[in-house]
Amino acid sequence: MKRSLLPIGILLFFICMVFSLAFYDLLPGGTINDEAVELLQARDLPIDHFRFFAPSYRGGNVDLVESLVPYVNHFLGRLFGDAPIFIRIFYACCYGGACLVFFLLVMAHFRDPWFAFLGALVLGGSSYAVFFNRVLTRNGISILWTCLMLWLMLRLMEGKGGRARAVRHASCLSLVSVLAVMTYTSFKFIVPALYATLIVWSLHRRGRGTLKYAFMSLLMTGAATYALLAMSRTPLRSVLFRGSYVLGGKFTFRHYLWHLLYSFLLPLCYTRGGDFLVEVMHSAYNRQTLSLLLAPFFALGAGNVLWKWRIRFGFPQVVLLSWALAVMLLAPGGPNIKYHYALFPLVIFITLCGMKLLHDVASPLFPRVMIRLAAFVFMGLFLVGEARHLFWVIPTDGLFIMDLSIPRTVADAALACLPENEKVYIVEGWGRDAVRYLTRGRPQIRYIHRGGNRMDPELASDISHDRPVAIVAEGDRPPPFLSAHQVADRNIEKRVWQGRRGVVTSYSVRGGGAPLRKQRRPLQGTEGARLLPGGRGDAAGQFDEPRGIATDAAGNVYVADFRNHRIQKFDADGFFVTSWGEEGEYPGLFRDPCGVAAAPDGRVYVADTFNHRVQAFDPDGKYLDQFEGGFFAPRGIAVDAEGRVWVADTGNGVVKLLSADGRLLKTIGRKGSGEGEFDCPTGIAIDDGGNIYVADAGNRRVRILDREGNLAGGFPVDGWAAAVFNEPYIAAAGGDIYLTDPTGHRVLRYAAEGRLTGVLAPREGAAPLLSFPMGIAVAKGGEALYVADCRNHMVRRFPVRDFAGEGR
Repeated sequence: MKRSLLPIGILLFFICMVFSLAFYDLLPGGTINDEAVELLQARDLPIDHFRFFAPSYRGGNVDLVESLVPYVNHFLGRLFGDAPIFIRIFYACCYGGACLVFFLLVMAHFRDPWFAFLGALVLGGSSYAVFFNRVLTRNGISILWTCLMLWLMLRLMEGKGGRARAVRHASCLSLVSVLAVMTYTSFKFIVPALYATLIVWSLHRRGRGTLKYAFMSLLMTGAATYALLAMSRTPLRSVLFRGSYVLGGKFTFRHYLWHLLYSFLLPLCYTRGGDFLVEVMHSAYNRQTLSLLLAPFFALGAGNVLWKWRIRFGFPQVVLLSWALAVMLLAPGGPNIKYHYALFPLVIFITLCGMKLLHDVASPLFPRVMIRLAAFVFMGLFLVGEARHLFWVIPTDGLFIMDLSIPRTVADAALACLPENEKVYIVEGWGRDAVRYLTRGRPQIRYIHRGGNRMDPELASDISHDRPVAIVAEGDRPPPFLSAHQVADRNIEKRVWQGRRGVVTSYSVRGGGAPLRKQRRPLQGTEGARLLPGGRGDAAGQFDEPRGIATDAAGNVYVADFRNHRIQKFDADGFFVTSWGEEGEYPGLFRDPCGVAAAPDGRVYVADTFNHRVQAFDPDGKYLDQFEGGFFAPRGIAVDAEGRVWVADTGNGVVKLLSADGRLLKTIGRKGSGEGEFDCPTGIAIDDGGNIYVADAGNRRVRILDREGNLAGGFPVDGWAAAVFNEPYIAAAGGDIYLTDPTGHRVLRYAAEGRLTGVLAPREGAAPLLSFPMGIAVAKGGEALYVADCRNHMVRRFPVRDFAGEGR
């Protein structure tokens, strides 16, 4: 950079940095959810290996995908402690750095330092840039990466400085691209658009040198990404599909065209509601990405660039084409102003092209002093308008204040209740990520599910033992599970906390008073409910796609009621005993449980499939423990005579052996089709001799393991279909192995050496009686089988002799 431009660049950097930090107190007290999750995930980062994605975060409003920002927060926290001001300074530096790089970019193209200074102020002074830099912290780096990539692309297109400089620029472009993808998901679409445009320009100009370096940079980006994936042991599939929320939900061609139209008009179009209000801060921002002063210049610049396309395919055309391609790739997710934030430097550059056109037209007609004066007046109006939007529009928006003030009020109420109570239970609602961050480091604070009439098991235990606890919830009404209890006046103290937007109420339960007794009505149909009649529903004895079945030593039958998110227990005569669970992520709740197993000591283990964990209960359904050993959609589960738990970890393609207290003892196999490998293992069973049988569904075979987990044999199952919804289960008793064949609507019996000895395929007329049978268990005494008739929503009982005749 020339010496004369150095003071301008330094001045610009500090103006933008101070401008960014000046709005630190603009937010009305609190922490935005995305920011809170970034800080919370930073604490969970492993220090022994690199993570390409941020640690999985469940239970809040937001789950971040990218890992760069949590790593930055992690290292800043280790250096300076928990003070958020240091993180703010880091983002302010990124923001100022983006404006400085954009200044260099405009200067390199237009060769006018004052015009470049004006362009950098337009980028940095926009309320759109300041707003997203302040609210969504990881987006604060986004425009820095985009500005750097544009500047490096311009240098490669200029072709100056020889081979060494070109290699350096291509390498830097690769580095920035990888960092960009690790910063925000939309860069997975923006980076390919930039590379594609650079390659198209090289082919058009027949510049072999630029084309060579563009491909070299692209290959380096791919190699670096692959190396990071290998270091972090992250599957390529995760890179492609994690963070796919940017692509939106439903997708039709007509829907896409509608999104595409509005996405192209996003710098110009003003609207409220619909696809623009994807998150609460979109309502807070409350306008198009460009102000009304800049929007006409964007339209003028885009039109002029398109007009000159046939004459010259230069850098402005590259910027416009890059913006268009990126918008096309991002359009399935809707005209979302957050996803398009990284494209803002491209939009401003096109806007500057419109300003430069007007300047060139006006220069011969008006004195230079008048043009400069008009430029200063324009900048004054622009900055005043943007400041007005920041100070008077955004902070007064109701939803935005709610996003900040409610979590703060909940956190303040919980912290105030701590000294007088052993534990404080926060009923999570709006902004629960921010609540978790604001109450971090307090082991006495628990977070419980908002909905449902079922009380959290730990809270119920504390209340039953008369421990002093407090419950904090939004609003002035008690949560559903509390309103379903009789509360003695002298046993509870209610206090209302007035926030800036709404109220928060705390309920302090004191020991020594009348106990809280739950007003439970008998479950509909409980009296006389039987296991075998079945039928679709949520009453006792009814099911919604039952999956796993298990029996205990007393002959009790446990059924994983898949879509009712519960476990039902029946006695040996088939009468309903109890049920437990509902949909949720907290302890004692389930999300599509597929497997259940009864241990010799009476414990009941449940494969909580889509909560990716195993939970342990006593025989009456009281929650005991949960194991989160890196599972991915586990389905089959079994317990051996020593009390060890064997889990078919379906998504990871392995079998895991756990101790009774949840310690991982061994991981068996890996994903694949070779010897000792599994592909979607679903069912698992243990015979009287301690041998373990695994339904290796994807490979259409049964694998046999000894009691230590070593491979001891196996055999193919020709009847199993290679369909994604084919989830066979397995049972073993008396030297026989019983397998369900869901897509074949039948049950198969094999001898231990792998010889087919019988088929159970009962029929009603010409149609099969069973419809997608899944779970299977052997009844006490070994003379009958229980089969989960999934699509008929019932459990059937077949005598073993029916393998030679008709079933009931």
